[in-house]
Amino acid sequence: ITDKIHDYLENNGFSCWMAPKEIKTSENYSQKIIDALNSAKIVLLVFSEYSHASEYVTEEIDNAFTRGIPILPFRIDDTFPKGKMEFYLRHCQWLDASSNPEDHFPQLLEDVDRLCKEGKKPFVPPKPHEPHEIEPPEPPKRTSLYIAIAVIAIIAVVGGFMFLNGGGDSNADANETGVFIDFIQMDNDTGKGYSWKYSYFVFGTISPDLSNSSDNVVHVDFLDKSGKTINSNDTKVGDIEGNTLASAYLDDDNVAKVSVELRDGDNKVLYSTESDNIKSVGG
Repeated sequence: ITDKIHDYLENNGFSCWMAPKEIKTSENYSQKIIDALNSAKIVLLVFSEYSHASEYVTEEIDNAFTRGIPILPFRIDDTFPKGKMEFYLRHCQWLDASSNPEDHFPQLLEDVDRLCKEGKKPFVPPKPHEPHEIEPPEPPKRTSLYIAIAVIAIIAVVGGFMFLNGGGDSNADANETGVFIDFIQMDNDTGKGYSWKYSYFVFGTISPDLSNSSDNVVHVDFLDKSGKTINSNDTKVGDIEGNTLASAYLDDDNVAKVSVELRDGDNKVLYSTESDNIKSVGG
């Protein structure tokens, strides 16, 4: 899949740097990858079970993250990031291609082009989670130019990207109005020293054409099996910079579904959707 992405982007005008092709015999592999990252405009992470398990891929993402290089995760199976990778990718806009990766190539091309035009940004450490407070990830940054592939990773060079490998299925829920829920993540925080035991995060997007009004609010309800609301979040659309629509910090792991509504300034519901696609991680 990574090779196909590489060829697709090259055929559409992007120059790609790919480690297995560019690094010659006897050359210092690690140094060449760092050199590529230093020139990169984008890191395109082909995320899967295999790339997630690679220590080298994690190190490359760490290097890109600390350099402020936009990271675009292209998820091709149902693997969810944990540990270090979860830290890096929670602050990135996802492109979930797990249902059929090649069907998402046109969207990938568009995202890559936009990211390259925005370029790098200074590294700002993420804020720690606070109870009942949304921690939005960094907004997606899209662009073009070079694309680098280091083993299971492609690293964009001089306007390029970095890829990491994978493959699989998605259960993402969406409606045709442009309100989209990717999945709900449940973290077991027991033993981490927090006053709560479980953290829930709702990952999704609001279509750009629906998010122009500063008065619009995203209302999210966390529901139990009976449909009772356990926790609610309201966030202005303009304050959602990434794909974390809401978060909740609870003592019980009894969330069975979330409901998302886009409301205007008069609290009128414009669009809505819901999902029970919960991914449990940690613990």
